[in-house]
Amino acid sequence: MDPFTYLPYELFEEILLYTLDTYETPYLLPTINSTWAGAVLPLLHSHVILTSAAKLHRFVDRTRSAPLCCAVKGGRYVEIILNSAPQSLGAWGIIKEALGRCECTGKGKDGGRKCCRGVRSLRLMMDSFVSDKGVRLTGEALGLINPEIFTWASPDPAHHFSASIVQTATEQLCRAIRSWSALQRFSICNIAFFNDGHELSDALLELQSKFPHSRPLYVSIDKAVFMLPTSVLAIATGCPSLVELRLTDVYQHSIWGPRLRRKDVEELVLGFDLEGEQDRAKRDEVLCVVKRVVKCVAKTERLMGGDRESG
Repeated sequence: MDPFTYLPYELFEEILLYTLDTYETPYLLPTINSTWAGAVLPLLHSHVILTSAAKLHRFVDRTRSAPLCCAVKGGRYVEIILNSAPQSLGAWGIIKEALGRCECTGKGKDGGRKCCRGVRSLRLMMDSFVSDKGVRLTGEALGLINPEIFTWASPDPAHHFSASIVQTATEQLCRAIRSWSALQRFSICNIAFFNDGHELSDALLELQSKFPHSRPLYVSIDKAVFMLPTSVLAIATGCPSLVELRLTDVYQHSIWGPRLRRKDVEELVLGFDLEGEQDRAKRDEVLCVVKRVVKCVAKTERLMGGDRESG
């Protein structure tokens, strides 16, 4: 029996969404019959999950002749998972093409082109490499989209601390951020900054100045090195729409040095040169903002060295 005859479409859609996440060959679902194809294809094309370089290439090849359907529920959710160095090396060229396909308009009911929301959420799970010349395409690739949700995580186990986002990739990522007017949730993991974190604070502040009526912004940085309290303070006080800046295992220098704590940012504020009551009031206001939005978390403890040396 066709489920459309006895199930509300909204419920059927939720079942299909669950199936797409768990079914090993979801691309076969549209082949059941034409009714299913009409329901499944927009959902299938709204959740693009590419788990290897080979799948990235096949996706790009196939969407050249058969563009994606319009995304449902406000945009596409894209995941790119490259679990090994050979998969990630030189991948940004094909990632750029894939994101371009996902951002393109889809086909309308009459077979013509139809405008639709592009990439709403992008989740990357991959490494970048200093030796990879193609990493300089990172900014161009990410500049094609305007996501509400962006996540770049490491494919390594949670207890590993390696720089998945190397400094060259960090620079390119921060270049792309400046145009992300829809950004609401920004999460990066295993990142190496090159300018004490100010490359990120400068990008976010420019974004906020370009789009002053931005939506509430949540920023999460997990396992980072070379980020100083000055950049944290700049983000906390320079982004009016910022709700939370969460820092988990973030280090001011290398992982053998001190972890960044909120008290480091507070002490920076308390060290301001003050000349009168107005300055003191301004300092207290900044201190309140820091205490409200900055959350510092120590998640991974080492057996010796680093923070443990100083208690």
